[in-house]
Amino acid sequence: EIIDDMETSTADGGFTLTLDALDWPTVSQTIEGAELVFGAAGDTITLMDFRHFLQVDGSMTPEAVLVTVEGRVDSSGLGGAVDYATPVPVRVSGDADPDTGEILITGNDGSNVRIVFNDPTSITLEVDENGDGVIDEYIDTTWAELQGNASTINSSTATLVAHEAVNVVTGFGSVTVAAGAQFEDVGAFGQVMLMDVSGTFDPIEVACPYGGNAMVSGTIASAGTYSAGDAMVAAFTNCRFLGELLDGPIEFTVASYEQGSDETYLVSGSGTEPCLRRTTGDLSYTGCGDFETNYDGRFTSPSFVYFSATSADFTIAFDDMDRYLSNASVSGEIEFGPDAIVVIRRTSSGSFRAPGLGGQYAYESLIPDSLLFPGNTTIGPFNGELKVTAGDGSTLTIVALDNQNVRLDVDHDGDGSPDTSITTTWAELY
Repeated sequence: EIIDDMETSTADGGFTLTLDALDWPTVSQTIEGAELVFGAAGDTITLMDFRHFLQVDGSMTPEAVLVTVEGRVDSSGLGGAVDYATPVPVRVSGDADPDTGEILITGNDGSNVRIVFNDPTSITLEVDENGDGVIDEYIDTTWAELQGNASTINSSTATLVAHEAVNVVTGFGSVTVAAGAQFEDVGAFGQVMLMDVSGTFDPIEVACPYGGNAMVSGTIASAGTYSAGDAMVAAFTNCRFLGELLDGPIEFTVASYEQGSDETYLVSGSGTEPCLRRTTGDLSYTGCGDFETNYDGRFTSPSFVYFSATSADFTIAFDDMDRYLSNASVSGEIEFGPDAIVVIRRTSSGSFRAPGLGGQYAYESLIPDSLLFPGNTTIGPFNGELKVTAGDGSTLTIVALDNQNVRLDVDHDGDGSPDTSITTTWAELY
């Protein structure tokens, strides 16, 4: 018996647990038994003749999980017993929704429904009402809707949705664009280039401009420059540069690189950030995942640096909780003006899942954000609009009024007209 706050749950029966870690970091777990009864909230669920197999590949970030199950479940909520199985194993990455696989559920009369995972945001239900092998109905839905937690935006959730969207956009941009910035002369990759290193080299320690260090290793084809295929890892420890702090590794493979005589360069490539932590002002984000980025730097004043980054799957953590991004992108420019004034303009799009919010939320910039560097928890963009759309069509438009204040326009029914407007501060959203 388990008592959590005021809710009591019970389990009665027997099962066998087998754990296999011989192929570490891949770990397998099998749970099987003849009968196991669970009780909670006045309902009883009975598993019979069940076997659940779970394989976790810890060498990937996030972890890749493969699930195969079979058995029979009886519950009053189901109105009887049904058989379940996975004809195609179900795959999950980290805490995201399943992205591939099939679950087949069969009733006593032979009727069945096959749940087909098309991708992390799309599911098809194939319904065979009489068990004759002919699909009678196809239903397109999402995992969130099947779980009863499809995303929605209303007056009570608008501030929370805005908080998550603002930090997802800011975190993804700041962490992924940091990879391109390392090719500046004072950056980790820029310093190694100036050392005329070539070939495959062991870790070289480089000092960060304002404290801390980076250990850089990898392969460079030609000394004094970079070329396509050069691959490096920079491991940062308390690395400080102006108003930012880096801790953790960046792995980067160069796709193209050009160095000009006027202190300019253009670099592009692909990389991974196995959980790099970047702190700017009072904001701290940890980013994990694969990305592609390009970074066009001009280090005179006044000058502009152009950047973009994209990722199919990325994780951003702040407040010790993970947010999962899909098809995320950010692009824009950094303007270095006189008197050390730095203005960042960025355009963002993608979708995310976050703690405390059901389902997936899409976001896109209607007007690029404009903000001063470095940011903190009281100063946000002084211009820009970001639109967030929930799965049920409801929307939230985050409108920057100035660098202190922001307006949230909530469209409950998705008809294009705001139903509620909430004025708050950037400090409340970060």
